[in-house]
Amino acid sequence: MKPPAAIGLLCLALNVGAAEPLADARTALARGDFSTAITNAIKAAAANKWQEDAHVIHMRAHLAQGQYPQARTVATNAMRQLSSSIRVLYTAEEVFRFNNDPASATNALQTINRLAGVRAWAY
Repeated sequence: MKPPAAIGLLCLALNVGAAEPLADARTALARGDFSTAITNAIKAAAANKWQEDAHVIHMRAHLAQGQYPQARTVATNAMRQLSSSIRVLYTAEEVFRFNNDPASATNALQTINRLAGVRAWAY
């Protein structure tokens, strides 16, 4: 094998072997490996702060473990960063209910309704 071909194969193998944090977070959440889901969701959010899936997976993994205060912290940070994300707001509503905060839960739903009314074209 010629050296350039060997280098190309090595690069390809490294790219295939390099895991995508968001995909790994989804897989880990689905199989119930919540710690890995959280770790990879944090990595995915750090790589792309606008990636709403990473924040939703992060919240859901904390909820699944009964870590309600941690889920709340993720929710409030995600809502600040992605204030027009219906998925983040909807998941945050659930997080607030688990944290016995019906006012914040209602506020999240009202924000969804307001966004849907004002920006219906976007959803």
